[in-house]
Amino acid sequence: MYGGNDFREDRAGWVQSDLYVLSLPGFVWFQANTTSEPRSSHACIVANNRQMLVVGGTGAGGGNFTKPDVWDQGLAVLDLPSLSWKHQYDADAGPQAIADWYANG
Repeated sequence: MYGGNDFREDRAGWVQSDLYVLSLPGFVWFQANTTSEPRSSHACIVANNRQMLVVGGTGAGGGNFTKPDVWDQGLAVLDLPSLSWKHQYDADAGPQAIADWYANG
């Protein structure tokens, strides 16, 4: 789970950059030790079990479009194994077993 707005009374509307990972099957949430740009009103999808694509939304300016978006095309990619942010999707970054299957026809 990534980003969103903090609606506590003392911090209403603050855009968040927190990233949490749910460990299964234990159902325990862990906060990831990674830094990123704050984001809200975005969508996330996991591709190839390795990359999380984050699309759209607004940054810390909360819709103040006088500043350019720090994300090219409103897109960021989180490499899940390393929990590092990228600016480009890597179609070849899927699990090795799938890459091997395609390579072997």
